[in-house]
Amino acid sequence: METVRKFLKLLNPQPPIGGLEISDSYLRAVLIKEKKVDFFSLKLPPGIVENGRVKNRNALRLMLLNLHAKITPKKKKKIYAVVSLSDGNIYSSLLNLPVIASSGLDEAAKLNLQMASPVDFESVYSDWQLIGEKELGGGNQLEIFGAFIPKQVVDEFESVIEEAGFVTAVVEFPALSLSRVLVKLGEKIAKDKTYLFLRVGGDGLTYGIVKNGNLYFVHFTAWLSAYGTEKKINLDSFKKLIVSETRKVLNFHENHIGGQIEKILVIAPSMIDDILKALAEGVPSIKSEIISLDQFKELAISWYSVLGAALRGLVPRFQDNIVSLSSDDTDVKFGNYQTIGFIRIWRNISFAVLAFVLLVFVGLDVFLSSNLDDLQKQAGSLSLNPDSQKIAELIQQAEMFNNKADLIGSAYMNKSHWSPVFNALLEKFGNDIMIKRFYLASANSPLIITGEAPSEERILALGEDIKKDSRFSDVQLPLSSIKENSKNVFTFNLIFRVNF
Repeated sequence: METVRKFLKLLNPQPPIGGLEISDSYLRAVLIKEKKVDFFSLKLPPGIVENGRVKNRNALRLMLLNLHAKITPKKKKKIYAVVSLSDGNIYSSLLNLPVIASSGLDEAAKLNLQMASPVDFESVYSDWQLIGEKELGGGNQLEIFGAFIPKQVVDEFESVIEEAGFVTAVVEFPALSLSRVLVKLGEKIAKDKTYLFLRVGGDGLTYGIVKNGNLYFVHFTAWLSAYGTEKKINLDSFKKLIVSETRKVLNFHENHIGGQIEKILVIAPSMIDDILKALAEGVPSIKSEIISLDQFKELAISWYSVLGAALRGLVPRFQDNIVSLSSDDTDVKFGNYQTIGFIRIWRNISFAVLAFVLLVFVGLDVFLSSNLDDLQKQAGSLSLNPDSQKIAELIQQAEMFNNKADLIGSAYMNKSHWSPVFNALLEKFGNDIMIKRFYLASANSPLIITGEAPSEERILALGEDIKKDSRFSDVQLPLSSIKENSKNVFTFNLIFRVNF
């Protein structure tokens, strides 16, 4: 089974995707490859990123280039990443929808997101995910987690990230990343329980409610909004702030989510005892404790959220239905990079196979020539002292060698030339159509391509273009396969045979 899995990954490879977190003070990256985990970080000077927004674009670009150089010496190598941006830019919403058919769920969820948007809906990127189902008002209701982020924030970060050699696969936020790492790696965390986590960061306090393994609610309080320009924070006021904000979140949980919170999980770089004492006195009904990770007991808590982002990178893109706040063309760019990589890999494989066949053919020719000389010498000696049984064996061996030579020559003459086919298809698909999947059962079977295009007209034009090309035949473009998805992009299936 493992061999089959590796072979399928070779046919349609997904590049390794790590985690990249950008805060006001640090750039952090985590790359996971099989059982190896690599950590990279750079401290940001003041004034480059403030309150989760880009303030000095050129300086941020240089710092990202330095981080890229720490990860790999290859300047042109693309590094794919799940990008985690500040919780301070995020607004979340918990929506309840009646149970409806899956075909209408996306439209209903988007409509409710639009109504729940805290600002003009056209100025934000938003997304949703189904997180549960509960009984409400005498019937079952679907629970939807929605999130919003200003488009300007994402666009500024994505553009400078791309210029520094990184490719954005997904945009999320530390609270979502942190909930993932707590559920997957946290010690004594049960997926069927409800937890409240408190993260004390350099930019403020982040609260998150995790229920049944999913993030239900995010609440962020910035130090700037709590203390203004004060440079020193009094311990008593700090403890009062924690108790006050915790009670607000618990009140939301009681009114909108319900159920029992198992524990309050504290993630803080310092002042742990003071925080636990404040919670014990201010919220005595719920036990509070610090959190640690099973496999990373010595890891500093500042790495938890970016590690969670890297864990998301391990999920195949077609299986990732978690909230993503990336720009509209992020999926298209990522798909184009993956398609180019696919073609390059198979071009190299074609050259390698051709070289191997030629090498085997030449070696076998030398081997057969040598054996033919030996057989001729043996036949000459046998003519002086004939032995019919030995002569028959030698003749049979010679016939076997000749048959093998004919098979090698036939295999070489009948090889398929795939590289020109891939180049022709890539040219026809252009930059606006993304190839999501190639499927070819055998050399004589039709090629099935699943893709995404900006419009139905572009899909039909592509079908006509391929029909006119003599290199392809039996072209089929089922109209029933053309569908518009949640990103206002049309998916389709194209079936045809390749004429070699």
